[in-house]
Amino acid sequence: MSDTDHNNHAILTSSPAAKIIALRELQSSVPGVQLVDWLAPGIGLVELPTDWDSLASHLREQPPVFTRHICPAQVRIPLNSTQTDLDELAQACDQLVNYLDPMRTLSIQTRIMGGDRPYGNYDVNVLLSDIFVKRGVRLDVRRPEQVVSVVLTHEVGFLGLSLSADNLSDWAGGARRFKREDDQVSRSEFK
Repeated sequence: MSDTDHNNHAILTSSPAAKIIALRELQSSVPGVQLVDWLAPGIGLVELPTDWDSLASHLREQPPVFTRHICPAQVRIPLNSTQTDLDELAQACDQLVNYLDPMRTLSIQTRIMGGDRPYGNYDVNVLLSDIFVKRGVRLDVRRPEQVVSVVLTHEVGFLGLSLSADNLSDWAGGARRFKREDDQVSRSEFK
């Protein structure tokens, strides 16, 4: 069973060391933002004084410095870290249809925080991608126009749909991932 009508909630991501600075920066830029909970180091659930679209518009005009990534949390579902979580996530997709623009490409970005589960990011991405493709949406994982953000803790899953440009980063949670090559000396080669 999912819980909707959370268009005034978002998940922000920053460096764990800068999480308070990122939160204060957002609060001073958008008065009324309230921290609900830290979901993991540097990942906070916030309640907004306005809706997601208004926040995204404001952040396009005045981009934050310390927030790496931000996404809406429009749907909330209970989780129990079993295979049934995937059924709950699939059902929750129905509630994102109101936010979906079927003419724009889509990607699913999943972050799973902690714990052993019988599924991983890939499983969630494939499941939800299939659901949206069946609805006629074109997938584009490299340059999507809109993103379904999925953030899973032990007990709760959050889903939100937004324009990828409004998330401040094209990468899930703002974390860039690079393929490691066999002859690579270290990650510094990417710099």
